[in-house]
Amino acid sequence: MRAVREEAQHLWTEIDTKCEVRTKAHVGEAVCGPLGPAQRFDVIGHFLNERFLMHSQVPEVLPEVLQALVG
Repeated sequence: MRAVREEAQHLWTEIDTKCEVRTKAHVGEAVCGPLGPAQRFDVIGHFLNERFLMHSQVPEVLPEVLQALVG
């Protein structure tokens, strides 16, 4: 996650130096794909929206995510 965040931050900084990238890991139902008239790729879901609204300065891995990864 850290490598993805750093690469995304580097790319966004080229566009806008005030942009800050944050990474979070989620487990829950979501829908993804091309949506809307412009058919832009998006990801939507209740749990995803809740996590997005929670602010964090460091990458987060919730216990549910860790459990899904470790088994």
